[in-house]
Amino acid sequence: MAQAGALSLDRPVPTVTLVGKARLQEQALRKIQRLAGSGLPLHPFVHTLFDLMADAIPAGDIPRAMETDPSNPSWVFGNLDQAKWVPILAEATAGQDPSAWAGFRPRDQLERTGKALFTLEEFTRPGYQRSAVYNEMLHPLKCEQGVLLQLINAGQVMGYYPLYRSSAMKPFDRDDRCFLSAAAPYIALGLKALPSWSQR
Repeated sequence: MAQAGALSLDRPVPTVTLVGKARLQEQALRKIQRLAGSGLPLHPFVHTLFDLMADAIPAGDIPRAMETDPSNPSWVFGNLDQAKWVPILAEATAGQDPSAWAGFRPRDQLERTGKALFTLEEFTRPGYQRSAVYNEMLHPLKCEQGVLLQLINAGQVMGYYPLYRSSAMKPFDRDDRCFLSAAAPYIALGLKALPSWSQR
């Protein structure tokens, strides 16, 4: 008979319990630092980053997205049925300035802060939960809690990286925010090194 607290051999051991969240995030940060200098093209770079972030900031099946060129909005998505959801996003934002969607703070306001990380309350505006983007896309996809990384290199915004969790998941905590703030400059550096940026 197993003693109370004994390890069951009938189920897998949770990785986070064994290694610890702090260690997972330290390992992920080192890998992101290496990724920044890898010279990978855009899509392999971003999808490798998504995989590293999934280990460090677990979010289940929640989609991943990164805007990689704020001057000419271009998004890379992960874990998203693009054939279904990209047209919905296009319809929800039709006629809107791509840098100032309804319910979200305009990008120039974010840029002026010089900050790398924003909470949901900081990157959205009152009425966010009544906006078309939230109701037609984010809420159905369970993107209900969020933080936003503003990816800055040498004073230039290279992109934006929102990360979401469902309302049933643990909120982003201080350790998560510290890790993301530490990772942001390396992600921006990696974007700056992409051939598409160097040719501008």
